Amino acid sequence: MKVSIITPCYNGSAFIERALACVKQSTYQNIEHIIIDDRSTDGSFELLQQLQKDFDFTLLQSAVNQGPAQARNQAIAHATGKYILPLDCDNYFPEDYIEKLVTTAEDLGENYSPIYCEKIIYFGRLNREITVSDWSLKRLTLGPCMDMGSLFTRDAFTRAGGFDRHCQPMEDYGLFLSMALQGFEGFKVPHTKLFYNLRLDSVSDHFNLQGGIENKQKIIRYLVDKHQNQLQQLGFDPEAIAAKQMQSFGKNILKKWLDREQNKPTPSPSNSGDRAPATDEISETATTVQLNDPLFKFVPLDAKRIVEIGCDRGRSGKHYKQLNPHGEYIGIETDSERAIAATESLDRVIFGDLETLDPATVAIADNSVDCIIYNDRLSSLENPLNILKQHADWLNENGQVLARIPNVQYWRRILELLRGQPSGDRSNSVFFDDIRLFTIDKIQELFDKAGLHIYEVQNLNNDGENPDFQAFQKTIAPLLQKLAIDPATFASQSATETYLIRAQKSATPPRRLLVQTNMMGSWPVYRVRVLEPDAFTRTIPGVRILQTVKSAPLNVGLPHEEKVFIWQRSILRNPQDFPILRKLIELDYLIIAETDDDPLYRPEYENNQFLNFRGCHGVQTSTEPLGNYLRQHNPNVAVFPNQLAYLPPPRRYPEDETVRIFFGAFRREEDWQPLIASFNQVLAKYGDRVEVRVIYDRQFFEAIEVAKKQFKPMSSYEEYQAIMRSCDLAWLPLNPTRFNQMKSDLKFIECAGHGVTVLGSPTVYEASIADGETGLIYRDKQEFLEKLEAAIADRQLRQTIARNAYQWVATHRLQCLHYRQRHQWYLALRDRLPELNAQLRQRVPELFS
Repeated sequence: MKVSIITPCYNGSAFIERALACVKQSTYQNIEHIIIDDRSTDGSFELLQQLQKDFDFTLLQSAVNQGPAQARNQAIAHATGKYILPLDCDNYFPEDYIEKLVTTAEDLGENYSPIYCEKIIYFGRLNREITVSDWSLKRLTLGPCMDMGSLFTRDAFTRAGGFDRHCQPMEDYGLFLSMALQGFEGFKVPHTKLFYNLRLDSVSDHFNLQGGIENKQKIIRYLVDKHQNQLQQLGFDPEAIAAKQMQSFGKNILKKWLDREQNKPTPSPSNSGDRAPATDEISETATTVQLNDPLFKFVPLDAKRIVEIGCDRGRSGKHYKQLNPHGEYIGIETDSERAIAATESLDRVIFGDLETLDPATVAIADNSVDCIIYNDRLSSLENPLNILKQHADWLNENGQVLARIPNVQYWRRILELLRGQPSGDRSNSVFFDDIRLFTIDKIQELFDKAGLHIYEVQNLNNDGENPDFQAFQKTIAPLLQKLAIDPATFASQSATETYLIRAQKSATPPRRLLVQTNMMGSWPVYRVRVLEPDAFTRTIPGVRILQTVKSAPLNVGLPHEEKVFIWQRSILRNPQDFPILRKLIELDYLIIAETDDDPLYRPEYENNQFLNFRGCHGVQTSTEPLGNYLRQHNPNVAVFPNQLAYLPPPRRYPEDETVRIFFGAFRREEDWQPLIASFNQVLAKYGDRVEVRVIYDRQFFEAIEVAKKQFKPMSSYEEYQAIMRSCDLAWLPLNPTRFNQMKSDLKFIECAGHGVTVLGSPTVYEASIADGETGLIYRDKQEFLEKLEAAIADRQLRQTIARNAYQWVATHRLQCLHYRQRHQWYLALRDRLPELNAQLRQRVPELFS
């Protein structure tokens, strides 16, 4: 039976190719794919026109932007399949997804719609796996319980009235509820999953950051009124349904998830799938390593020596050492069991009472420490001032202190005192001790006396929006009035449970810099070019980071803060985007373009007279060939090569004789096709000794002639690394085309980080690989044959090269070694801003008219 897959696309250029690929790779063949562009403004329609030569789909375009509900209805009107399967442009499914759903639908019969998946894998801003509820009408009345990407018959869709535009962004829930009230039953198919991209900029407003709660509550009210008679006939109380759903949406669960994970790095969710077999465990190395504790996102990531007071079992230090393996991490711990455990991870662990430790035992020289981390330990000391003074001597001239200190004025502590219930396990005397529990003024005084200068205070666990806190303020207001205490000041002082203190030894305040990036690329590119570098830059005193997706808020600068605005992979339109560029200039922003692909690959750049590069003060890119090309449009170009954010642990190779070869690329047929016969020739010689593991490229997978081979059409970045790490050898072919010559060597440094020997083309990789030492370079077909065979036959050769490459990456290509270069470049350009504005006026005088 034919299945019509329906994909609305609005500004989905960063995601649409992945959705196309998952449909193309489906094991179910009787399908038609209809894509409707809903008047995108990011070049999606033009990109889709280009992609039609590689993917089989029908392309429609809305007359005006009408929203996803109406766009789907319009596309479905053109569909010819018995079954309809919506697929949003930023989501995807495994290759057997359609087949499993259709087989189940055919077995169940006409009265079953929708047929839906068992699990939804959220990726993007949050990473979660949820199990979908079993079908029942009662469950459906409690709220949405399945995804848009469910299979249903055309008959069920028609009888339900199609997608209701009044229900956006819950039009799928409106449709499925209507189907149920028309007598259709849903069914959950075991062992099926759909991958759902949770984006901050989604029109669905998953995180309720744009008034989503109120909008969804209005939709529930609308649906209850719409179906009131049918619900009553079936024995349901419409008002009770409305009340329960209003309460449920008010909880804003996704927003809480987001708040809880703001300090975690965002793993690249390019795709996902089943976990690949691996030869050794890499569970702690699958993503950028960063601790959830907000204190640790400010630890300098190029430190030569760090001292953590209260290092517990060394977990924080272990993670830090993956980000910066070159620094010395020292822990001081009072608990003997924890101190012993910490020795497994840290360079040095000192055991003992912090206030009675013999300086000779500690043996930390003055002026030798870059950062001291106190966690919560300052609040438990008898004399924190003495300790701060002693430790201040350890710090070098630019040394920092990070501390988390409880606020004695926190409203819950006050409330517990009034009730005679001290906070936690503290005694009354300890609770009142203004040395152990501090006001913000006492904290400032304490650090001043120790010769340390606080440059930033952050409020952790601030209850300002908490209804209980607000009720407490109203209750205590009369007492404050009698005591002549300003209510606003009291509210500000009592809302925060804990302060995060950032201080430095230097009396010179840090230069304040806002680095604001508008991300327009895809998540894999975000990770390498924005998220990971920003996570490192954030640790520099005075730097504030702001990242937005396809939006540009310009009212975010703070007093005395210099501002940098970065257009990441954007396409500025000439002259439509002149107003926003003028506004950035007016607001004293340094404007930077970030690009990492050949600009001629996208004709939109040339069609807009390269405004992206001419209309900015500077350009940052990833390779020297790109930099050389871009300088014809803008003289202020900086090249920041891609780096690894962390160093995976050294490889433990399996003892078996199988040689596993990795190939992970997309649309690379022109690069591998000239050598595929030679590749197969060598595979045939070694037979079962060789296994090939392929990601993305089905054509390559089908072209290789070997009995042992595995294919993964999609994978998350974590799984991509796991598959790569499970292999011994990787083939990286790139023909010497203009586009390829401007690519980066990221795949080589990823392979090197995971102990995989690379056999690569001279294009791109010759500049990084020392042939025969850190990798193998082939320059013609004969060299390819000889080096591929040598790499397969000689285990010692492979592993020696892999170890050399691993060491080279550790020494040269980690983010911790380079991240300050961006910061220094931004400051240098800020110092030249009047000159750069004059240059900009010459290049694009219209911006100043």
